[in-house]
Formats: sequence, C-alpha cells, structure tokens
Amino acid sequence: MAGFLYYIPNIDKADHAVLAKHGLAYAFADSKSNPTSNSVIGGPDGGNGVVTPGIGVEDARYLKDTQTWRKYKGVWVGYNNDEKPGPSDLIRKDALDGYEVVLGDQNQWVVPLARSLSESDGPASFSCYLPTKIDLDEDGKWIEGATIKKYEHLWPIACGFWDKIRGAVIEDGKIAFDFSGETEFAIIALQANYRIGPMEAVLLELLDAGTAVEILKAMVDWPTFVSWQKKMLDSGAAGIASSDGPEAETLVTDPH
Repeated sequence: MAGFLYYIPNIDKADHAVLAKHGLAYAFADSKSNPTSNSVIGGPDGGNGVVTPGIGVEDARYLKDTQTWRKYKGVWVGYNNDEKPGPSDLIRKDALDGYEVVLGDQNQWVVPLARSLSESDGPASFSCYLPTKIDLDEDGKWIEGATIKKYEHLWPIACGFWDKIRGAVIEDGKIAFDFSGETEFAIIALQANYRIGPMEAVLLELLDAGTAVEILKAMVDWPTFVSWQKKMLDSGAAGIASSDGPEAETLVTDPH
C-alpha cells in the first residue's frame, strides 16, 4: 500500500503527541496505536531525525535516490517514487458520502457533501447533510441533534462558499466571484475523507484554481442545484429555500 512518509528533524521518536505538535495529527488520526518511527542520520535536510511512515506504509527509511521530499513548516513530507499515493491509499475508514471529483492527478476523489439540496416542483430546500448526533427532546422523544463535532467545521465553509457563488457574475461564460481562501478550504474538505494536508496535495499536484472551486461546488451539491435550476427555468418558475442548519427556519430567495 502506498502512502506518505514524514521526517521530523532533531527528535528521537515520534508518537501521537509529537506528531500533533508538528501539525501532522490529520495523517495519523485513523490509528489509535502509535506509529513506528526510525532514526535517521542524514535525512532530507542533511541532519538527523526520525522518519515515520503514514498509515499503511511499512518501510520507514530515508532513501535519497528513490524518494521525493518537500519541506513544510519545519517537517518534511515525502513518498517512494515507485509508489506514489492515490485516493485509494489515503481514504479514511469513516469517509463521508459525496461527489467524485477528478483532480490534478486525474484520479477521482470523493468530496464530502455538506449542504444538500432537495429537489421539488417548487422552491428547493437546502439542508445540512453532515452526520448528526441522536438527541432527546424534553418529552423523551428521539430527535436529530447537532452535527458531530469532528465535521461541524465543514458547514460554515459550505455556507460561506454558497453565499459567495450566489452573488457571482458571469464573465466570458465563466462564473467570477471573490472567495478568498478557496484553496485552503478545498484542502479542509478533502481532509475530511483523506489523510492529506497542503503539502501532500502539492506533491500529488491535486489543485489549481479550477479544481479547488470544483471541490467546493461538490460540497454544496452544485450538480443537483444546476439540474433543479434548469427544470425551474424550463417551467417558468424560480425560487430556492436555504437553511442555516438542521433546525433553522427556511427562507425563500431567487437563485443567482
């Protein structure tokens, strides 16, 4: 199984606490046991430290001539050249449902659906699609609760992107809008389903301006919206209902 390797300089051992301290918790969160690590003399930086293999990777060595490495925020991320990782190697065991989006490596990556649209013959309704807790009301009735904490950060990203894209304009047949941070948010979306961070995405050449937007469009159920909007325009009706969360009131507005 292919995967990434991580080199941390000037340490003797890497456990979960050390990995988290260096910003690598995302790569090892699927495993409760501490990863293996090998001491290295003369690592990617020419110094000494520890190489830790990502989940599923067995060999934790630094091999200068057969590996690719990049430095990122004080650590190094690399892979074996003959085993470049792909989505099937990096997917989390609890990956969320969503749309398959072809990224820069020409592979299909599943982007979690955060904000789903329910089609109808009238105004459509957006709602939170992320996993929720089961709760109890005051009468002891089982009800849908809040979004599970590990996924709740995806909702404001989806809502923020939707608000921006609804206010977009069409220039030369393309949607033009200002949504600063789109690359960062695209990485966060992918990270919900895959053991990757910014440098892994760079090493795999996953993103450009277009693919980052496609990831965010998948988060907000854009394909369903386009289909529904066409149906409404063909029928002469228009209107969309949006929701700020599972228990929010519904507001009807015009689509843009």
